[in-house]
Amino acid sequence: MKNKIKIKLLLITAVFITTMFSSCRDEIEVFQIERIPSFSFSYDNLTKQYAEKVSLFQGKVVVHYYDDGSSEVFNRYLVTATGTNTAGNSYSVNIEFDLATGTNFIGIYRTEYKKGYGGMYSFNYVEKVGSTYKSYDLDPLSLGEDFVRVERQNMEEKLVLGDFFAKLQRDQNPEEKITFHEGTFKDLSYVLE
Repeated sequence: MKNKIKIKLLLITAVFITTMFSSCRDEIEVFQIERIPSFSFSYDNLTKQYAEKVSLFQGKVVVHYYDDGSSEVFNRYLVTATGTNTAGNSYSVNIEFDLATGTNFIGIYRTEYKKGYGGMYSFNYVEKVGSTYKSYDLDPLSLGEDFVRVERQNMEEKLVLGDFFAKLQRDQNPEEKITFHEGTFKDLSYVLE
């Protein structure tokens, strides 16, 4: 009887060990994180809007002239986001900012440029309402408040994360104003040339 128990125990152990070793593989599974860019904001009605598509492009090289007569060369970048707002209207947000050559993106870009650093060139919002378009640009009365901020930059993956704030007025009717707040973007890929 003891021998039968030993043989059964030995068989169970052998099956267990065989099963364990046969399930082990030499293959290593590699997991890759997929970075999906996002862009969101609220304006006036406090409802969060999420863009369906967002991109960051490097544009042309530009010269900025300061009030003291000096000038500086910058690389211009364009963030463009498109989607459908809560009213069901399609929209496009375009933010242009200038970056000093050879620097990283981290910083706050305002309409008042800083030497050796850069600034925000423009902020534009276009909404299609029925068959007509409404276009909004920066409100000249609030230029000191508007900003685009890059808070983090992943140099290895070439990604940026940040936020923005802007007060805009309608091009065709400057009395019609909207304020963008709680604006955020993340995992926007870039190329420095």
